[in-house]
Amino acid sequence: MTDDRVSSGGHDGEHTGLTTSLGLLERAKAQEPAAWSRLVTLYSPLIDHWCRACRVTEHEWADVKQEVFLAVWRNLGGFRKEPERGSFRGWLRTITRSKITDQHRKRPADATVVGSAPLDHVSEPSDGSETPVISTELGHVYAQALALLERDFVPATWRAFWLVAVECRRAEDVAAELGLSTNAVYLAKSRVLRRLRDEFGDFLDPPPDAP
Repeated sequence: MTDDRVSSGGHDGEHTGLTTSLGLLERAKAQEPAAWSRLVTLYSPLIDHWCRACRVTEHEWADVKQEVFLAVWRNLGGFRKEPERGSFRGWLRTITRSKITDQHRKRPADATVVGSAPLDHVSEPSDGSETPVISTELGHVYAQALALLERDFVPATWRAFWLVAVECRRAEDVAAELGLSTNAVYLAKSRVLRRLRDEFGDFLDPPPDAP
């Protein structure tokens, strides 16, 4: 299948303008504005999720997120994705927990927010096993990563990928529905997943339900 907008010359789709010779992490470390914007878009829903879980008020929400991303901007150069040091998501959670705690301390002494809590209850399990909380967190990140990639492919390619990889439908049935060959459907899935790994691989943990 050759109908997507990702060229074979090492460039992303026409809408992003980002080179793919380096992953998003390295481009963000180099302070490439478009890559940084993509990183913020990728992780904003997860930070929103954590803020809701800790009952951060709507008034405080924007301040917390701004402080989190400011800390990431200042310290991203020192982050390395290594098994002994944990995932980017875990690193981001540590930063977010700190900023939420700081925000709680700024509240007036008589202020109460029902159900407010630190993020300690969503720390990584020591044995590396999945939990419903972590699975939900991964779902936020993967959903946003896919949303960012969708614009880089024409509808037929994306639809073939989505039906097979996300909805788990048989490639033969998808091919018949879309008027494509079965091989074209498999190729569409492969190209999108390759882009997902190339673009976001340094940030993504294994998905909760890998296609």
